[in-house]
Amino acid sequence: MTKRAALPQSTESGSQPPNNMHHDAQWPRAAHTLAAGKGGAALLGVPLNRSISPGRCDLAPAAIREALLMFSDGVVGGGSAFDLEAYDAGDLDRNTEDWSEAIAEATKGARGTILLGGDNGVTRYGVLATKFDLTRLGLVTLDAHHDFRTLADAEHNGNPIRSLLQAGLPGENVLQLGIQSFANSEHYATEVSEVGINVVGIDQLLMSSPAEVLKRSLDHVDAIYLDIDLDVVDRAMAPGCPGARPGGLTPAQLRAWVSVLALDRRVRWVDIVELDPQRDVNQQTALLGASCVLETLASWARR
Repeated sequence: MTKRAALPQSTESGSQPPNNMHHDAQWPRAAHTLAAGKGGAALLGVPLNRSISPGRCDLAPAAIREALLMFSDGVVGGGSAFDLEAYDAGDLDRNTEDWSEAIAEATKGARGTILLGGDNGVTRYGVLATKFDLTRLGLVTLDAHHDFRTLADAEHNGNPIRSLLQAGLPGENVLQLGIQSFANSEHYATEVSEVGINVVGIDQLLMSSPAEVLKRSLDHVDAIYLDIDLDVVDRAMAPGCPGARPGGLTPAQLRAWVSVLALDRRVRWVDIVELDPQRDVNQQTALLGASCVLETLASWARR
């Protein structure tokens, strides 16, 4: 069951946006456009907060929506992020028991789905919510971590990939981009290699083409789920991510990768996770999350 997101009212009536933001009918705010949408691609908040790093990732959907007030729709070179219609499906209840079924129900009929986490455990539930044959589904993660920790202490944001393999997702269907040294243990890195997961470390990623990486690693799948863990970005530029470390991507590099990956017609589901607004500085990480929403929508509109 979802509840309507706490978004500012549409300014179609001419009323001022909150905090006395300037109103210009020719400069639509992305948050208002999504709030007024009726169909197309769905934006859904999934306030899951079972992180092994104490925090409040459940506050992230509201923070990203607030950040969307700072963006409009225009794309460099022409076009709009909303040439493909999109709408805000609200938030799941924090006390949701069956997250996968709730996600599936809330996004039924959507032409594409963007999930606003929440911690990285959202990826497990989002993948299962697709109802797609896992043997034909690809999972791409933009992440500094393998997320392959043991399941012995229950499911959390450190083990969604292991959990999904246990559920039937083949290791060779997983492509992990941006993995960093010293952000993972040798033990789990070895296990990841043994199960056939495709890993592109941060240094190799910076010298790679998104389209070539997809073709080389996931040419055999029919559909793709894209997991955007914001801690793939350098900690100095993503202060709201507890797991971010020095040496990650820049915001511009992340946006470029998201833009190109989302152009692939097989990418139908996206999640944006691991933002803790209480750690953020000047909305820096929330704005990055919001820009990933818009890059995804813009690419879906172009393809």
